[in-house]
Amino acid sequence: MDLIYLSRHFYAATGIPVTLMDGDRAVYSSFYDIADTAPNYTRETFPLTHNPCFCGDIPDTLFGRVHSEESGLDFFLGPVFSVPLDDERLHQLKKYLPLPAEPAAQVDDY
Repeated sequence: MDLIYLSRHFYAATGIPVTLMDGDRAVYSSFYDIADTAPNYTRETFPLTHNPCFCGDIPDTLFGRVHSEESGLDFFLGPVFSVPLDDERLHQLKKYLPLPAEPAAQVDDY
């Protein structure tokens, strides 16, 4: 199964961003489709105690994580906000996403 194809269509259908990870390296990310850049960031992953699970990088922002045992890849779905998304939270999220300056400006328009 083409997992990048699945990830792109999941995002297109739901509007929920998807990042497909191979270890700590992004294979695909919806954020890079939004910002029109290549997936070149890394994310620290942790051992799973449950599959699927929720995890958070910053307060009040959660990601769903699903590990594909067949491919060994991880799907990070979200962010899923436990509070309403406002400008402050979007700015906080951008600090943790390593976007170049110009695509980060495109996220401002999102």
